[in-house]
Amino acid sequence: MGPLLMIRPRVLGGEHLYADRKERHDIPINLSETMQEQDDYTIELPSGYAVDEIPDPVKLDLGFASYESSSIVKDHTLRYTRTYTVREVTLPADKYPDVQKLSGVIAADEQNKAVLKKQ
Repeated sequence: MGPLLMIRPRVLGGEHLYADRKERHDIPINLSETMQEQDDYTIELPSGYAVDEIPDPVKLDLGFASYESSSIVKDHTLRYTRTYTVREVTLPADKYPDVQKLSGVIAADEQNKAVLKKQ
């Protein structure tokens, strides 16, 4: 893209939260397990480039689960951190909209990009 270079701070893997249920919405939701996953990536910026734009921080706590991420630039590196916590395994069916919201936030964050500009 000319003098711009885009990178995705979330470089490996992904959290796939199944939130496109087609079955009845009166069935409890199963999140499989309680857990906490933390990621911390440090990316050295290519020489001749500076950060023009980084993704906004994300923070969402829905009680049964939370998700938080941030990107910070320091000393010619981009550091991405995130924490995903699931506190409850089984949720009542009326929590389905919250599960969809969490799924959407995670998917959007995993696709966010930092924009680097040639100096």
